[in-house]
Amino acid sequence: MAKIYPKAYFGNRLVDQKAASLNITTSAILYGLSVYMVIARTVAFQQTQARVSQINTVVANLDARYIAVSSAITPDVLGTYGLREGAPAFIHRYSSTKGNIGRVAAFGHEL
Repeated sequence: MAKIYPKAYFGNRLVDQKAASLNITTSAILYGLSVYMVIARTVAFQQTQARVSQINTVVANLDARYIAVSSAITPDVLGTYGLREGAPAFIHRYSSTKGNIGRVAAFGHEL
């Protein structure tokens, strides 16, 4: 059988059992507050889902545009704008002064 203690922890202190009861008004307020919280969170969740859907659409459009642009860029197209192929200046300059391209290839950009 459950043992009922004469004191209860209520309102940040120990009080008599009779003083620790909630009345009907408090219960209705707590119920209304919990219903409001559920509705507010449901609305916020639906708004977030709609925003995520919009962002996914924008990202998909940008992705498609990137693929279209990147597949259209070729060396010939760049040549029409005056760009041309060239040797990497640093490796060319280093190998012509030091005479050892093997070191550049072995150690990369750190030389």
